[in-house]
Amino acid sequence: MTLKDIILNKTGLKDWYHTKRMETGFLYREIENVVKKGHVFVDVGSHIGVYTKLASKLAGPKGIVHSFEPLPSNYNKLLKNVGGRINVKTYNNAVADFNGEKRFYESAKSNLDNSFYEGSEDRNIPHIVQVVTLDSVLKHADVIKIDVEGAEHLVLKGMKNILKNENVIIFIEYLKKWGNPDPQFLEILFENEFIVKPIYTESTFGNFMADLICQRGI
Repeated sequence: MTLKDIILNKTGLKDWYHTKRMETGFLYREIENVVKKGHVFVDVGSHIGVYTKLASKLAGPKGIVHSFEPLPSNYNKLLKNVGGRINVKTYNNAVADFNGEKRFYESAKSNLDNSFYEGSEDRNIPHIVQVVTLDSVLKHADVIKIDVEGAEHLVLKGMKNILKNENVIIFIEYLKKWGNPDPQFLEILFENEFIVKPIYTESTFGNFMADLICQRGI
């Protein structure tokens, strides 16, 4: 895609902007530091595949990347972005604490702000998506990235066996909107003896954003 194509295509411009922002962010650099050759990397809420592509390169041919994206439009872009990578397996699924179907809401304004929860005036385009638990798909993971707009606790509830992996590292992209209670996912992590540390935080207009690293023994 040329610069002219990006400017003329608003969706392309958004994808280009978010890709560049991610590639220069703290989370991107942290993932670069921890994913090693042969690792199993799990990308939950992979959007168009920025972190999936990074992990694919880092894990190498002996590693594997499992990439989950429920929204059809994002999933199609994900397929284009990771096409031909033999160590990437993609899933057009949401991830939660059950296997089945669930209503999923797409934002009319941003292809990043999609969730199980309607929650805002612009997140109002409903889809019925297929849902899986991580435990039903995988037995082991070395590094997991979770970006699911409020459903973090559901993802963790559906990966109780994976949480037993002593050395698993979990990255969570978290947004707390003004007035919302503390997140349920923290309790699950603490019960499983994870230490949670922020690698990036930002507070704007009453909202709090954080990239978190969760692991044992740090």
